[in-house]
Amino acid sequence: MRKGIVQRAIRVGSIIILLQFLCMAICYATTIKTATGNNGEMYYLEADNQRIVKIDKTGKLLASYGGKGALSYPQGLALDGSGNIFIADTGNKRVIHLKDEGASFQVIKTLPKPTENWQPTALDLNGLALYITDSLNQKVWIFKPDDSYSQIGIGTKGVSALGASNKIYKNYGMATDLSGNVYIINTFQNSVQKYSPQGRLIMDYGVRGRGEVCFIYPKDIVIDLNDNMYIADTGNDRVQKTDKMGRFKGFYGVDENKNGKIFRPCGLNISNDGYLYVTSGKGEVLKYKIAVNLSEIRLINPIFSPNGDGRKDALSFAFKMDEPAKVTCRVIDPLSRVEIRNILSGVNMSAGEHRLAWDGKKNNGENAPDGEYLLTISAISNDGARESFPSRHRITIDTAPPTAYGLALIDTLISPDNNGFRDNIRLSYRTSEDGYSVIQIVSAVGEKIIDSLPVKAISKEVVNEDIWPGSREASGVPDGRYKCKLLLKDEAGNEAEYYQEFDVDLTPPVFNSLITSNLSFSPNGDGKKDSVNISFEVSEYVNCLSGEVIGASDADGTLKMLSIEASGSQYVAIWDGTGKNGIVLPDNSYRLKLTAQDRAGNYGVAF
Repeated sequence: MRKGIVQRAIRVGSIIILLQFLCMAICYATTIKTATGNNGEMYYLEADNQRIVKIDKTGKLLASYGGKGALSYPQGLALDGSGNIFIADTGNKRVIHLKDEGASFQVIKTLPKPTENWQPTALDLNGLALYITDSLNQKVWIFKPDDSYSQIGIGTKGVSALGASNKIYKNYGMATDLSGNVYIINTFQNSVQKYSPQGRLIMDYGVRGRGEVCFIYPKDIVIDLNDNMYIADTGNDRVQKTDKMGRFKGFYGVDENKNGKIFRPCGLNISNDGYLYVTSGKGEVLKYKIAVNLSEIRLINPIFSPNGDGRKDALSFAFKMDEPAKVTCRVIDPLSRVEIRNILSGVNMSAGEHRLAWDGKKNNGENAPDGEYLLTISAISNDGARESFPSRHRITIDTAPPTAYGLALIDTLISPDNNGFRDNIRLSYRTSEDGYSVIQIVSAVGEKIIDSLPVKAISKEVVNEDIWPGSREASGVPDGRYKCKLLLKDEAGNEAEYYQEFDVDLTPPVFNSLITSNLSFSPNGDGKKDSVNISFEVSEYVNCLSGEVIGASDADGTLKMLSIEASGSQYVAIWDGTGKNGIVLPDNSYRLKLTAQDRAGNYGVAF
């Protein structure tokens, strides 16, 4: 099959656009629907060739699916931004779900039939819901991702173009708006009908004719993000633009020298960058610029605190325009829709990138209170013919510092000697908002930074915990009093500090004034030197104090544990010469071992 690239120059206002598209054996005389991808690739649905093809911006064929046997006169096409494609395979009375894998299309599934005999034609995706017109049963089926579905009626099936206005003989085109209203092209009644989400007929406009809001066998409809409707007025060789109330706003394709003449438009598609694609009966896909394209919109510090502290004091934002236009930027209250600040109002700006800022002030110069706002950016072409699609962005003013509560320091006395007991401190807390924390260990006097932990993301939904392991330096830290400094920072740059004091004690307890009586004794019950007495003092308060008798060799182990009694500031341990079983040990040399553990877990030993 011979392939080639066909180029067609079309004119939109004073702008010349060169549109390239792929030409196959029958070219695109059979193309009835198109769609645009995230990267500018185009999808063509061919009813007669019974397939879908994807091409890139240069016209290169990227993927295809279908052919006779796989599809049968498909009529509807819809895709989302994640590579999911839905095709109304009308001749086979089914809707199939494909996945764009780049170089191929993978069949995911066939949607369940809502009724045994149906005829799916037009498709439209609204959020996660897929809307399908059933021209045989005069219904719109609404499918959810889990394949559950509901229906709304769209009038009674008519047998001719005569009769009640809500009778439908053939419906080829359908679109939905953000409110869930459904717009149906009533082809042989030459009208557009609007139904509520419950199926109530809200509006029916259009009559047969060649004037404004007059149609001859219209085939398709699309709605842009400004609620403008575009109707493929097939019999009149044009596309009509109306507002959401059906009021006329303009024609496309009626003047060869101005907009590019259209022959028998049958399929419409609007891309995110503001172009209307029209499939014609001549195998052409014509491209019309219908909106100023605002692109690459970036918000710097969408959460900010205009309090003059030098941290995130202003909102900065940037955007690009593809043509000169009059730009308006406003900050509004999202609930009342009252304007808070008019940053720009109809200011002429050139094509290209622009950077603007908001300092958090209201129109009267006062500071806007903390809260959420909407930043709106819009542009209208200099000739007034095109407006940008809505660009609304949530922003937040937050000048309140984060708050920590439930602050608790576990172990206010530690000995970071890696013995497994009180080696670190644990700080637990909750916060009033999400943000970041830094733990610093500082001296109690002068707040000299001793150590610091890495920045950590924190959540207001959980109890946050930070652990300082004593020191990351091999030398450790000297004994003394320190502060654990918790520095909180929120998304707006506000900071708050909290302190908890603790002590580091790496010094083991010391036995002082150690006196031993009767180093040689005879535990024979004669009342003379029957025991050995040891008295001593300890340098600090201890949690645990023990004495034990051990043999001359370490291999002998502990022969007996001694009881220790306190007498004022002194302690006394007495050994009567017996072992664990109460029997006097044989004559020999023995050692008495004293062990003390202080509150920090340090051990002191004396023999």
